[in-house]
Amino acid sequence: VVARLDGFLTGPSADDADAIVLDYVRAQETVFGLDDDDLRGLRLVRDETDAFGVRHLLWAQEAGGIRAVANDLRASVTADGRILNVLGSPIPDLELPADGAAVSGGEAVAATFRHAGRAMAAPRALNAPRGAARTTRFTGGHGASLVLVATGRGVKLAWRVTTDVDSDEVYTSLVDATSGEVLASVNKVEDVDATGEAWEYYPGAASGGTAALANWTAA
Repeated sequence: VVARLDGFLTGPSADDADAIVLDYVRAQETVFGLDDDDLRGLRLVRDETDAFGVRHLLWAQEAGGIRAVANDLRASVTADGRILNVLGSPIPDLELPADGAAVSGGEAVAATFRHAGRAMAAPRALNAPRGAARTTRFTGGHGASLVLVATGRGVKLAWRVTTDVDSDEVYTSLVDATSGEVLASVNKVEDVDATGEAWEYYPGAASGGTAALANWTAA
């Protein structure tokens, strides 16, 4: 995080917010370590304005059309063009690993099932791999696409996989595209069993709805 506790990083500017941020990062190469080639590898993927007029921008870092995981650049810019903060950890001189993907997307899906203690063969693809990331959907609602993962041993090519194992097990995982090792896996479903009072409201219901006890699981 780069920010000031007593003000803004820059003064007011009439330039567009994305140009303001990138010009600032370019001018602070000793801080961010990013040169012009690195900045050309950033792609603006989110640009939102909050109720106070502050624009929140997010750039994905890519190499060869494949996105780096957790290496985004983010910034917040006021309505009059002053930078509030710059956040993130883009990698200087990011390049694709020399080794390509030896493991297919389907094999990566099967690896996440094994990691969850379930046996499964590689599922059937529903589409031809799309783009440099080879984005693919599979039978069963699973999906996979190539990403870049920074590790202590350099940048790895990996599959980012979504696997619908069960109603209470939907995993987002990173699978090494060379070895098939599951690098990380998180279950995105959290079960909460609860009983409460809900208001049934539907076409034809009494005005205001009718209160009824209900059990539900929140995910």
